[in-house]
Amino acid sequence: RCLCGEEGQLLIEIFQRLKAKGVGKFYVTNLVKFMPPDYKTVLKAVWVKDCMHLLMQEIKIVQPDYILCLGNDASKALLDAFPVEK
Repeated sequence: RCLCGEEGQLLIEIFQRLKAKGVGKFYVTNLVKFMPPDYKTVLKAVWVKDCMHLLMQEIKIVQPDYILCLGNDASKALLDAFPVEK
């Protein structure tokens, strides 16, 4: 489940306020499409690799105005896929 708990509710509120101000569209998803056995561990590289093509398809279909990466694993995977020019 995406955006559960107090932190999730805060993000939902932020998204709603931004949407009310006309700031683009938002789409929320997870990098890994299943709950790892011990959800508090760092994601294994193989899980990220196995799920990355699904995330790329989602991005292509949804075409979000913004992508917000929460966590080190998601940030690294997307920065590797879309390198930032210096």
